[in-house]
Amino acid sequence: MPATFYPELWQARTDEAGNPNVPTLVELNFFYYQKTRDVKLMSRVEVRLKEYRPFVTSVGADPVYRLRLRYEALSYFDLINSFRFSMPIYTLLFALVSTLLVLTVVAFWLINLQFATFKRPPALRFTHLARVTFLPPAQGALVAAAPALVVAVGFRLLQGAQLFAEVAANWTDFPGEVGAAAAIEQARGRLGLAFSVVALIFMAHGADTIIYQPTEDEAEAILAKRKEARQRARRELAMDGSDEEEDEGSSEEAEGDDSVGLLRALEWKRRHFFVACLLVAMFLMVKLEFSYTELFGKNILAFLVIFTSFDLVLEQLLTRLLMSEVLLVSPILGAVVVTEFIMTMGADDFQSFVAAYFAQTAIVIATRTYLGPWLEKLESRVQQYIVRLAQRNPWAERLFRSHLVRQLNY
Repeated sequence: MPATFYPELWQARTDEAGNPNVPTLVELNFFYYQKTRDVKLMSRVEVRLKEYRPFVTSVGADPVYRLRLRYEALSYFDLINSFRFSMPIYTLLFALVSTLLVLTVVAFWLINLQFATFKRPPALRFTHLARVTFLPPAQGALVAAAPALVVAVGFRLLQGAQLFAEVAANWTDFPGEVGAAAAIEQARGRLGLAFSVVALIFMAHGADTIIYQPTEDEAEAILAKRKEARQRARRELAMDGSDEEEDEGSSEEAEGDDSVGLLRALEWKRRHFFVACLLVAMFLMVKLEFSYTELFGKNILAFLVIFTSFDLVLEQLLTRLLMSEVLLVSPILGAVVVTEFIMTMGADDFQSFVAAYFAQTAIVIATRTYLGPWLEKLESRVQQYIVRLAQRNPWAERLFRSHLVRQLNY
C-alpha cells in the first residue's frame, strides 16, 4: 500500500544544544473507498509527523510519544483522481477532456484570426482539411497496425509459453536445475531479445519502404533535378571571378557526382535513415524509462517543458543538418510525440495527467504559432548575413559553401 510521509515544515534537525529533534505526534491517515456494499479497500496512507521535541538521552527526559489514527472515505473527485473507477468511466472522461481541448484550440484560432494583419485571411476548409488529415493517416495506421498486432499476439503467446524453461540460459550453469527466479529472468531475457529483433526488422523494412527504389524514368528525372539544383546554387553563390580555379574544381567535382550510381546513393540514404531511427529509438527508450521514476512523477510539468524544448532543437538538427528532408524527419518526430504522450501516463494521478496533457498541447501550439515563424525569420536573416560575408571574404565562402548549398536546396 503506498504511503506518503509529510514532516512538519520549518523544523530544525537539532536544537541549540545539538540534540536531534524528533516528532512526538505521528498521525496515520487511512483513506479508503467502498468497493461493494460489504467491502472497503484502502487507497493510500498519509503519515504526518508533528510536534517535534529535542531527544535527550538523560534519564527521565524522554518526551511523550503519541500515535493518532484517522479513517477517511475518499470523495468522488479523489476516487477519480486516484484511478479507482472502471475503464468506461475514464474513457468518457478522456473524451470530454479531448473535446474541451479541441474547443480551446478553436477559440485560440478564432482569437488569432481577429488580430490577423492580412486583408484576406485564408478560410478554414474543414471538409478538405478533414479529408486530408484523417483519412490517409487512418488508412496508414490500420495497415501498419496489422503486422504489429500479429507480433503482439506472438509476444503474448511467447510470454505465457514454457519453452526452454528448464534449460539454463548461461553455459556455466549447465547442466543443472533452473530455479523459479532464474526461470523468470530467462523468460524476460528471451522476450526482450524478441522485442529487439522485431524492432530492428521493423526499422529496416520501414527504411526500405520510405526510401523506395525508383524506376528508370524517375531516376533520370532525379538526376536532372539534382544537376539543375547545383547549377542554380552555383549561380547564386557565384563570386566576382577572383577564385575561378576553385570554382572550376568544384564544378568538376559536382559533375563527377553525377557518375555515382543512384542506386548506391539511395542505399546509403536507407542506411543513414536506419541508423538515425536506431539512435532516436534508443534515446526515446531512455526517456520512457525515466518517465516511470518518482522524480518525473513529482515534476512532470517541468520535465515536459524541458523535453518539448529539446524536441524543437532535435527537429531543427535533423531537418537542417543531418537529413535535410522533412518527409524523412516526420516519422521520427511522430515517434517522439507518441513517446511523450505515453510519458504523460507516468503522472501520479488523474489531475496531474490532465494538467500535463494541457500544458504539452499549449507548448506545441505556442511553438507552432509564434516560435516557429520567429525561428524561420531568424534563420533567413542568418543566411543572408552568411551570403554577404561569403561574397566579401573568400575564407567565409570556403567555410560556409556546403552549408549554403544545402540550405538553398532545402
